[in-house]
Amino acid sequence: ESGLLARQLRLRALDALVRSIHGRRRVGEPLLPLAPRRCEALLLAKTLLGRGDEVVTTPFTFFATAGAIHNVGARPVFADIDPDTFNVDAEHVASLVTPQTKAIIPVHLFGQCADMHAINRVARQYGLYVIEDACQAIGAELGGQRAGSMGHIGTLSFYPTKNPGGFGD
Repeated sequence: ESGLLARQLRLRALDALVRSIHGRRRVGEPLLPLAPRRCEALLLAKTLLGRGDEVVTTPFTFFATAGAIHNVGARPVFADIDPDTFNVDAEHVASLVTPQTKAIIPVHLFGQCADMHAINRVARQYGLYVIEDACQAIGAELGGQRAGSMGHIGTLSFYPTKNPGGFGD
């Protein structure tokens, strides 16, 4: 009952609040259960990937993104970033897709969303999953949709150094 996020504060209530903020109101909708750290959330999302699969993502992020891909036996493929937003460049993502590619992981950074319209077009064209890493953009929006609600799966982190931890642990 300490009220600390890192100690599992009323997770059901927090989960419901995050789902409502991010536009996913029912438990059956594809938003990951809350995990205390991004790596754990991404590892849960990777259950749809396997050995030899490729995942296109950005190199401009915390190592947990590539590490989670590697830990399930898949291979990270790094796309260039947009120099104006530092988010992954959707055009470069499209050029990297191969028959082994199974997913795209855009990482929303600094409270701003990657170009999810373009990323989702690429995903539809090639039949890929989109696993959003919204750990650094909780509450951010693109065209009225929240970060973490525009792909097949959205991952969030409540580790104390992330955005919600601004008031400390």
